[in-house]
Amino acid sequence: MSMKHYQFNSYELKMGEMPSGNGNGCARGMAKFANLIAMKGEMYGMRFLNEKTIDLAHSEPKKAFDMLLEKETDFNLGGWHHYKDDYIEGTTVKGFIGWAGIGGSIL
Repeated sequence: MSMKHYQFNSYELKMGEMPSGNGNGCARGMAKFANLIAMKGEMYGMRFLNEKTIDLAHSEPKKAFDMLLEKETDFNLGGWHHYKDDYIEGTTVKGFIGWAGIGGSIL
């Protein structure tokens, strides 16, 4: 079954476990997390994550075909995708490392 058949804001889908597939949060919270990763684990003058943990999370990208997304993926150990081409139709995410949501969000 294709992803276009799912309602991503439905209660049933939110209750399921889909690692790297159904995170729920507000834009401010997601921006703070992305900032923490970009700043190698340090924010507000405090260390939240070891820099080696961030480096490890960015390592070992693995190519695989995702049957749910119906595309080849290139996720690293941290669960972030390396967008090397026009992966999401109509966007310019080439070279971007992060997440892109089915609803159109890109972080």
